[in-house]
Amino acid sequence: MSPPKAAYAVLFLVLILASLIAPRHANAEELRYGRWSEFCPFTCFFKEHGQHGLVIDILMEVAAMNGMTYRTVKVPAKRKFSALNTDITNVATVWSTNQKALASVVPAKEAIVAVRWATASKKDYDFQFRKLEDLKRVKLIMADGTDLSPEFMDYLKTGAASGRVQLLYGKDFGKRGLNMLLKDRGDVYLTGMIPLGFRIKKFGFGDRIKVTHAPYFPTAYIYPSFSKNNPRAQAYADMMTKGSRQLRKSGRLATILDAYGLTDWADRK
Repeated sequence: MSPPKAAYAVLFLVLILASLIAPRHANAEELRYGRWSEFCPFTCFFKEHGQHGLVIDILMEVAAMNGMTYRTVKVPAKRKFSALNTDITNVATVWSTNQKALASVVPAKEAIVAVRWATASKKDYDFQFRKLEDLKRVKLIMADGTDLSPEFMDYLKTGAASGRVQLLYGKDFGKRGLNMLLKDRGDVYLTGMIPLGFRIKKFGFGDRIKVTHAPYFPTAYIYPSFSKNNPRAQAYADMMTKGSRQLRKSGRLATILDAYGLTDWADRK
């Protein structure tokens, strides 16, 4: 005897409700990180470099340690925080140099990356960076969205910076910045020592590019951070703090960093 039509109707309704509820439940246990461009070795285009990037590797490891899945979401740089606050993403990396942004989120207590600043120029270009005025006298190249000292950020907003500062964004902007130096389309490229060294080694710029540490700008620490609108923000921040420390203690963090030719910044304190 075949089941009555009412039974089929109930079964169909149950399946529909299950399909609607399941994705929301999955998202609640999913770490979603917004990436807008390549900044290898922090975030890399996997198909081209064979690596996700050390930031994504660490997020994936901590997510797995806590029974969560991980997904990268493509988000424009200018929507980084709006995406975080509307749950399109639920984790962002915030630099310590951006104190305003750091105050607007719930950060982990443990930084996952520390970045010293550096300048690059052609080897035959005479440039020494001792004070902010030195940068104002050159044609400067830097990434869009870079957060540095308040004095420097104020300079970028002035008319004096117009035409003298070129902002890079999009696919592998770091490599383009170095090529711009070699083609005399800029004098000095200001960026982090880690991504700068990574690109110079990877693309063979070592015999043509001069790198100088820029101690004027303080070391930047990168923190996994969560929206204050997220009721689980503090729990996620604690999870990242604990997970990062476990990765360091177990030696797994050293393995991740070694894949990018790096050592743990905590060892250099």
